[in-house]
Amino acid sequence: MRIELYDINTKHNIKSISVPGMWLGTGITTINNKLVVYAERTLQIIDHQTDKVVQTIDTECGPYRLHGSGDRIFYYNNANDFNNKLYWYSYTDEQHDTVKLPSQPMCMTTLQDGSLYVVCKDGSVRHVSRDCQQYETVTTEGLERLKYYWMLYNKKQGTLLPSTNHSVEEYLQYFQTVCSIYDRMSVDCVTVIGGDFNTDIAVTSLSSKSKNVIDFITKNNLSPVPLMSGRKGPDFTFRSKDMTRKTMIDFIFIPEFFCNGFTNLEVRNDCPFNVSDHYPVLIFLDMNLLCNTSNKFHLYRKVLLWSRCDEWEKKYYQTELDKLLNFEVLPFELV
Repeated sequence: MRIELYDINTKHNIKSISVPGMWLGTGITTINNKLVVYAERTLQIIDHQTDKVVQTIDTECGPYRLHGSGDRIFYYNNANDFNNKLYWYSYTDEQHDTVKLPSQPMCMTTLQDGSLYVVCKDGSVRHVSRDCQQYETVTTEGLERLKYYWMLYNKKQGTLLPSTNHSVEEYLQYFQTVCSIYDRMSVDCVTVIGGDFNTDIAVTSLSSKSKNVIDFITKNNLSPVPLMSGRKGPDFTFRSKDMTRKTMIDFIFIPEFFCNGFTNLEVRNDCPFNVSDHYPVLIFLDMNLLCNTSNKFHLYRKVLLWSRCDEWEKKYYQTELDKLLNFEVLPFELV
């Protein structure tokens, strides 16, 4: 059995890693920027740069649906239909543990706070606490069961960074929350982070806030939009009412492999001051870089008048967007 690695930008096969004895049904996940597979009756941690197995972990059963979250690897035992345990291994503590659910686990996804949603074989959804010591049944608007054993968490997360009226210590405390969210979300998916960072990282004399932001994007190989070449519009996103103060403090940070993956990059200067003292940043990303595509799928755009739609229509529209994002090219705007 082999693992094929692809450059998500060029779509070229860049590496093929041989994994003798790998079980196809277990899936692949990552932890600490390394691959996790089940092979030769052990969990194997593989360094994808050297192709070497850097660690093997014995398990009580043959794991299915591997799911890495933080420092833990979750899985379940598909060989026994009456085994209702959710298994996990703590990479930090080197400990195995389980929690028994009312029905066999089939799929799991991680929430922002580190807790889990687990889809069970009976169709129920269980919310398992971060420490995995307790759980409760999830019910939303009468929904108690799912038809299929799949669930993905909405990855859009946010936190408010304090303005210049707050101390540096307060800013850095909130920014640490941003870093923690990114670290958790980027484990399982390509993550784009953006908003008003309340600090200019393009000036010659950098503040401690700016240095922390730069350290963050450097560590995670992120590129700052709209500082990249090809930008249309002004070279600032914030301006005072009399236009005497102009600074670039609004950014979208994208993974470096996205650098050639956008068709439009613009700071829009048509936003009136009585609406906002910030200009929006508009970027079009090629969603083909994230997913498999097929010409047989077509996007039929639906226009929704937001001022007249109710909550059900908004949720329906979001669901349709989520479906389309699996295989279509969509522009989207982050402000």
